[in-house]
Amino acid sequence: MYIAGIDIGGTTVKIGIFDLNYQLIEKWEIETKDNILKDIYSSIKDKYDLSRIKGYGFGIPGVVIDNKIIVTPNIKIETNACEIFKELVKNENVFLANDANVAALGEAMNQKLDSAIFITLGTGVGGGIVINGQIYEGFGGSAGEFGHLKKYSDIKCNCGGIGCLETVCSAKALEKMAGVSTKEIFKNTALYSDILNNFYDKLGLAIANILAVVNTENVIIGGGLSNAKDELLNGIYESFKKHAFLPLLNTSFRLSSLFNDAGIYGAAYLIR
Repeated sequence: MYIAGIDIGGTTVKIGIFDLNYQLIEKWEIETKDNILKDIYSSIKDKYDLSRIKGYGFGIPGVVIDNKIIVTPNIKIETNACEIFKELVKNENVFLANDANVAALGEAMNQKLDSAIFITLGTGVGGGIVINGQIYEGFGGSAGEFGHLKKYSDIKCNCGGIGCLETVCSAKALEKMAGVSTKEIFKNTALYSDILNNFYDKLGLAIANILAVVNTENVIIGGGLSNAKDELLNGIYESFKKHAFLPLLNTSFRLSSLFNDAGIYGAAYLIR
């Protein structure tokens, strides 16, 4: 028996096939088109006997609550996608969740962590919350939208708000402030120390505030900026220590282990 983990993006859909111990057997990508559910169904059916697949987990780029899609601004997909796909594959074991939440679950489970916050530092700032091995979606499906914590600047965010964390702590924000790529910034940390210190200070403060509420024992840092590895992790943690409530200082900080595969792993972990 197998499990299918499916991570839908604006350009491509990543599909992973796992055994029942969540070991990856095969992965591939297809283009994201308007008939996305049928395309996924056909792609898997061409490779595997569907009667051998225990269940299908999906990471969806949008708001998802209790398996129902509320809104997906960047892709065209039916709000009742779960029921449609169940009918296609003749399998009731189909589960959907927000893509960032699914990635958080993948990272936590792959590192054998019971609880964690996962923060992605890329074009924006995103993430998810895992508690007792389960995604915490929140009442309106927006738990883990760390990039829209306020008020960390006076800059207008793409969401329409002012001062969102991602206006100063995303890769895009760093590049705008420095005028060079993030790769160049982390290659010449002394030259860009003022920009990096501000970045670390704001991010460390945000994480201290998040943990004062959810108090998970682990923080996982992912996204494109995690390529800076220990330079990034140490900078964030040193800032966090300045701002954190004393009992939070035992929190473990670690880097992403799955990178671009976090979504397919997390989607697979939706099938228990």
